[in-house]
Amino acid sequence: MKVKPAERTESVREYYFSQKIRQIDEMRRAGADIINLGIGSPDQPPSENIIARLNEEAAKPSSHGYQSYNGIPALRKAFAEWYKKYFNVELDPESEILR
Repeated sequence: MKVKPAERTESVREYYFSQKIRQIDEMRRAGADIINLGIGSPDQPPSENIIARLNEEAAKPSSHGYQSYNGIPALRKAFAEWYKKYFNVELDPESEILR
């Protein structure tokens, strides 16, 4: 039995960033020096001081464990302030955010 694809799949096009990556590759082959600030994976490693700091932080026992189910108090408070500022909505960070 042959399954007919849904008509909505006819509107699916190539992923935008795959087109951009192909264009960047073509530009590089043509000799252009491209700095890719695209989607997620940098083309250069972090500096040595960043790697050293990541190692320092990863070595701390407090860096490991599960996040609280209630979230970080300072972040909950910041969310409440943001909602108040932009939407004039009052939220209690202790009982109405991330619970």
